[in-house]
Amino acid sequence: ELPSLLDPPSGCRYRTRCPYATDQCAEAEPEPEPVGPAGLHSLRCHHHRAITAGEHQPASNQSASNRQEQAQ
Repeated sequence: ELPSLLDPPSGCRYRTRCPYATDQCAEAEPEPEPVGPAGLHSLRCHHHRAITAGEHQPASNQSASNRQEQAQ
């Protein structure tokens, strides 16, 4: 389920449907970080470097619907 545009969740707006979300994602919105050739693109994720390096695994026993319930 997509988060509400009128009443988005705290922290990262994608955390309710992200398998990598942690408590940090609920507490603070990630800052944009330039990526790609010449830094022409940006992303917002607290964990993107660890995910890319294979150091951060998806949360195991927590479904997206459970994260959505916790966001409310």
